[in-house]
Amino acid sequence: MRFTPSRWVLQDWIHNLHYLAQVSATLLAGRQLAQKPGLLSRVRDVLAGVLASAIEGRKLHGDLVPIDPPLAVRVDGHTVWYALDLDRPSATILVVEPVSDGATG
Repeated sequence: MRFTPSRWVLQDWIHNLHYLAQVSATLLAGRQLAQKPGLLSRVRDVLAGVLASAIEGRKLHGDLVPIDPPLAVRVDGHTVWYALDLDRPSATILVVEPVSDGATG
């Protein structure tokens, strides 16, 4: 028997790439992300998931999904401030700050 990938898996992968392409960064955030190798890729993955979830939440609950900027998420020891635009759909990384050593979480 020969293994072949499911057509559904391929469609989900292509669907996720669409959201990845819609994640951008301000000039300041781009500089901050460049200081740690691999951080941009990880942040894009996380924000693509957040964007996809927000879009699905909007479909289910309308405008009850709070997306007023700035929003924040912690990724690999950094707080990432971002804004979502569900009409485009896109995510914009605004600022990236390292979490201080005294912070918990």
